[in-house]
Amino acid sequence: RLRVLQNIAMDQDQKLIIFLDSLGPDADVDFAKQILQAHDWDLQAALETVTGGVGGSSAPEAGDVRAPLRTGYVDRLIDTSHEEEAMAAMAASQATEASRQELEDALRASEEEFLRQADIEEQAALAAAM
Repeated sequence: RLRVLQNIAMDQDQKLIIFLDSLGPDADVDFAKQILQAHDWDLQAALETVTGGVGGSSAPEAGDVRAPLRTGYVDRLIDTSHEEEAMAAMAASQATEASRQELEDALRASEEEFLRQADIEEQAALAAAM
């Protein structure tokens, strides 16, 4: 009798391993064991419950319709990601050019002010010498 119980336990362990392999690497052992126990360790019935199958061939029949797969893929006629990057680069370039222009204007204004001040000082020196 002990040998019969060991065979049953071994058989259940094997079914659990097969069931876990079928569910994939992220399968929860406790969940798998509960499903198998709920189906009296009938591996086929447990697999059908989890996969939503009704038995028989896993290939869809001619009249079957399935829902679209959720892949996250978005089909676009025009790829705007490169366009957006180019626009951002152009805006940054324009901002840099504007900053450069402002700096050049400030330097030019400073130089003109310096020259005007030098002319005033020269004229004052000439007026004092006369």
